[in-house]
Amino acid sequence: MLCVLLVFLVIATGCLQSPVPQPAPAPVPSSPPPVLATLPPAVVPTTGQQKNVTFSVTSSGNTLNVTCTGGTDAASLVSLTIQITNYDGTKVGPRTIPNPAIGSSYTFTYQKPPDPAWINIIGDFSDGTQQTVFLQNV
Repeated sequence: MLCVLLVFLVIATGCLQSPVPQPAPAPVPSSPPPVLATLPPAVVPTTGQQKNVTFSVTSSGNTLNVTCTGGTDAASLVSLTIQITNYDGTKVGPRTIPNPAIGSSYTFTYQKPPDPAWINIIGDFSDGTQQTVFLQNV
């Protein structure tokens, strides 16, 4: 009878043991909001003395023409990388031109008349240097 009374008391009052505390859930890392910014064209740091290469940029109809017009270091160019950033934020390129020739024109065709804001040209030279040789707000 005593047993029945004890069982009844345990059932009526619940278990006498304290519940085991559960660890707090790990905080969920929140990702930072995306940053919406227009950045200027990349500028490659110069190595040694600044190279001298000249360019002209012209537009006609729906094309933009970039021409290497010379300069004291133009003959040592191994390649050019051209990137155009338009006023609407779109980018054209980067386009790499191997073995550029003085007087050669490199054409970029648009769906509508071009609206370039920045033209960034990086030259790779035979001595192993890489420099921004043309960075212009058009």
